[in-house]
Amino acid sequence: MLEESYQAAISIMKSASKSFYAAFKQLPQERFYAVAAVYAFCRWADDSVDEASNDQEAEENISHLEAYIIGENEINEDWQAAFEDSRRRFQIPNQAFLNQCHGQRLDLGFSAMKSREDLINYCRYVAGSVGEMLGPILIAENHDNQDPKFHQAVIDLGIGMQLTNILRDVGEDLAKLNRIYLPKDLLSDYDLDAISLRKMQNNPKQISSNYQALIEEIMSWSSDYYATIEENSHYFHPNCRLAVLASARIYHAIEDEIRQHGYNNLSRRNYTSKLKRLQIISQLKSELNEF
Repeated sequence: MLEESYQAAISIMKSASKSFYAAFKQLPQERFYAVAAVYAFCRWADDSVDEASNDQEAEENISHLEAYIIGENEINEDWQAAFEDSRRRFQIPNQAFLNQCHGQRLDLGFSAMKSREDLINYCRYVAGSVGEMLGPILIAENHDNQDPKFHQAVIDLGIGMQLTNILRDVGEDLAKLNRIYLPKDLLSDYDLDAISLRKMQNNPKQISSNYQALIEEIMSWSSDYYATIEENSHYFHPNCRLAVLASARIYHAIEDEIRQHGYNNLSRRNYTSKLKRLQIISQLKSELNEF
């Protein structure tokens, strides 16, 4: 029964995020299973908002999920037993999951980001919370999960990856959701707005140098957050370092794909190829073997 639940969680992760799966499948089985269980929870939280028929239903789903986290009600999902087992075994604090629920509310009540601070705060709850969940699974036995440097490092990894997600999905968010996650003040600094983004989306050959510069600025922000993980990789269990650094580098490499395609994240979805993912993992193995 428990093994079936874990396999259900793994299936969700494998189908929903090839990059995430490719990185974390390198973990020892017990930790990989736990990561998959946490991923399944996060996917379910996302879907509870995205697939709701209206905002009221989405809000009810979030409230139901919060009540489940603090033990006030139940859910009935194939991955639930695996999630409960992992949550208990690795002593993942409730607050990490509640932070994720708050992030879902920020998405539900979406309003355009006014500033970099607004965007980073959004990323902190939506994705930094995932880092908080994974921290207890990935940390070395001789380190404290509450160490401020480690705690910030796993949050920063989530923020960096969410910034990459936003860069990857600019066009999709605009076309399907009529949303722009790029901060208003940054758009203004580069003399851009929704109208100009839609024009470039309809004619990618006219992507402007201003837009390219804006994208590069956000890429510089994400690079700073990714750097925190590289600097603090010693906190992670030796069997987890490859997976953590691979996940960061594979995700970060999506930004290189955006560059290589002329900064066209408006009419195409950029991603790292299977070959590129394998190259990153191979390079990391070489680096880690040197120490």
